[in-house]
Amino acid sequence: MNRPPRHTVIAYAAILLLAPLVIHAADAPTLGGITLSSSSRFLVDGFSWAKSTALGKVHSENGGCYQAALQDRGGYCQRDFVHQIDGAALLGLHRENLAMLRCFAAHQTKARGWFTLWEINYDGSPMACDYRDDENFWRNTAGMFDLLYGAFRMHRWTGDSSLVQDPLLQGFYARTVNEFVAEHDRNGNGIVDASSANGWGIACTYNELPGVVLAESADSLGNQRRAFEAYAHFLRTKGDQNEAQAWTAKAERLKRVFNDTWYDAAAGRYRIGFDHPQRRPVSAFGYETSWFIPYTGLCEPGPRATAYLDFIHNRFQAKPSANIEAWTYLPDVFYSWSQNERGWQYFKHVLDSRSSYPEVSFTAISHIATRIMGIEPNAHGRSVSTLGRLPVEVAWVELNHVPMGQNDLFIRHEDGNGATTVANNSGPDINWEALFPGTHPVIQVDGTPTAAVASMVNGVPVSGVSVALKSGQRRVATVPRP
Repeated sequence: MNRPPRHTVIAYAAILLLAPLVIHAADAPTLGGITLSSSSRFLVDGFSWAKSTALGKVHSENGGCYQAALQDRGGYCQRDFVHQIDGAALLGLHRENLAMLRCFAAHQTKARGWFTLWEINYDGSPMACDYRDDENFWRNTAGMFDLLYGAFRMHRWTGDSSLVQDPLLQGFYARTVNEFVAEHDRNGNGIVDASSANGWGIACTYNELPGVVLAESADSLGNQRRAFEAYAHFLRTKGDQNEAQAWTAKAERLKRVFNDTWYDAAAGRYRIGFDHPQRRPVSAFGYETSWFIPYTGLCEPGPRATAYLDFIHNRFQAKPSANIEAWTYLPDVFYSWSQNERGWQYFKHVLDSRSSYPEVSFTAISHIATRIMGIEPNAHGRSVSTLGRLPVEVAWVELNHVPMGQNDLFIRHEDGNGATTVANNSGPDINWEALFPGTHPVIQVDGTPTAAVASMVNGVPVSGVSVALKSGQRRVATVPRP
């Protein structure tokens, strides 16, 4: 969302009334309770800076919120907010995450074409620089779908039943995948359309300088697919298995369409979209429009995806973005495809910037936890998985007081990602899936050999075991040293 302000922000009177949020003290995590220790002074100092900086952007207005926009804007933007959700959850900002999501949901109306607002002031009112009236406001199809994925991430961290049962949120999810798609899919192919290079005329890409007007874009399509999967998740959680399966199939269809028809064999890379109005294929490098292809899991593992990751890296290195927000996605991209050294390279740049742009501090925290330490929560399912991705220069890292649902967790990686310790400091019994890179027939659990299960993460082999963790218990999993 890193655009220069187009207008002076005018203070609007608050026009939105939300039902009060109730969070029980027993369920609320300690705000900012998470801590990091490491052999790396770079990580220790960087985490300390990111934590204090992110917590300094929290505000109490309108049920609680935090800054997720340009530094001079007092509010939050769709795109920035979703990318900051994991970092906020790790800091215990569950109340703020939920309040902000509900505020976006409450602003979705038929008069706005089932869009919600792009940016919202702390008090819940429309941000004037992106809103004039219901026919003149900033709109981006990728952001609409991103919000639903953000709700899914919140549920993974908290297991909060209100994310599944709240009528306001249920309506928002359903309208986004139904009415919103129907209204903005002009050619009936199941993919939403746009008609402008900027949001005042409806845009479909996060790349704000695309050089071409796109009717369909890969980042919007990738977010649409993830939104369908998120909707299926919420339906499944409610017990509606048949509908959940139907939406899972719709998500898979979008992925199939992309992999079957959005590849430019002559260029040897994926198309990033189709232009407006001719709908000619576009295969150029598109910054966000390009890296959202692997980031959202739209492409399938294999030579095409590997070559495209090289293409993204090489083109970005040749012409790096001046926008630090763009950089904050690249650790996510490369770590999720097990290109750990590249992920570490981009992570170091983001953290070294010490930028006051809110996404930097929030994503630095999530990069450490979810990418470098490979923590994947499932609070509703009372489970957590880990996959160490420490670089060679870092001997060990541990996070303590990681909040997941009602649990407080300790997680440590060391020995070249060959040893992981997890403790269930408090909370109900959970299951820990201990994953390790590579193929290992046997994994030691507290010194006892245990048969490992082989699997693939985006085409890269990993081995894992399932470990029961009772409340207050600490357990260690290791693989043989090479």
